[in-house]
Amino acid sequence: MNAFRHIPAERYCQQGVSILAAIFLLLLFAALAALIANFRSTSELSSAEDILGLRAHFAARAGIERVLHAVMDPNTVPVAATDPLPDCPASPLVLPALPQFPGVAVSVTCVQSPAALAVPNYLEEGSRRLRIYRIVATATVTGPAGVVERQMEATVEKCRDTASVTSPFEC
Repeated sequence: MNAFRHIPAERYCQQGVSILAAIFLLLLFAALAALIANFRSTSELSSAEDILGLRAHFAARAGIERVLHAVMDPNTVPVAATDPLPDCPASPLVLPALPQFPGVAVSVTCVQSPAALAVPNYLEEGSRRLRIYRIVATATVTGPAGVVERQMEATVEKCRDTASVTSPFEC
């Protein structure tokens, strides 16, 4: 009897092929899992940035509305038609932290035309006196996605009719 058995060459060639296939599949699944994790992380950061952008947008809008109220307040009725038109609040106006928008800083600037130092500091059209206000609000928030900033601008005019005899003397 022969101590060595003869193994056909075909069986030698097929040994170890399954381990190579298993390693290839493991690497493929690991790469796929890393890709999914990266996509999820990017998606979460993008979502956080969108939310911060909305907060900044509405905080800037609140800043615009605050200065608009100071300029256009219907409760400040002039005594006479010749009373001066309201001036812009001191600029830049930094709003205190708003509880609705935690971590958002809001700065508002107001520029009137003609300037407050001009004489007269209003435009005249017949018996009407006009003043134009340009209000710009900038809201900034810092979050996990970085710094998000939104800026809004509003232009509004206030008019008084000096020929009017009844309050509020609006045009």
